[in-house]
Amino acid sequence: MAETIAQYLAKSRAGMRYMAQMTFYNRGDFARLRQFIADSYTAEALQEIPLEDRLEEQEALYSALGKLRVEQVVGAGDHQIIVVVQAQHTSGFFFNQMVVTEDYPHAVMLFAHAPVEEEADEPAP
Repeated sequence: MAETIAQYLAKSRAGMRYMAQMTFYNRGDFARLRQFIADSYTAEALQEIPLEDRLEEQEALYSALGKLRVEQVVGAGDHQIIVVVQAQHTSGFFFNQMVVTEDYPHAVMLFAHAPVEEEADEPAP
């Protein structure tokens, strides 16, 4: 029996954090997302990009893209995952990456969201 993407991600500490964050995001529940980020991100991550800025970015993404659905797991280790997601309101694909600390409680050190390039540049001669 083939594993679902959720079952595969659930084996990873980063995957569990990612699924929790994306559940709140996809529900449009930004109060719960705010609390998740406040409770689950490292102090260093929140110094680099403050909580309110992160939340504003997520709200803007949700407004522009809608829900995000994982299409493919590119890589999943215990403390890092990289996935390709497709947005509800566009035909484009995006990379999401999450990295968590090795030590409990496996706080989020990095969350990144970037578009997958649609057209490849010509290779250099």
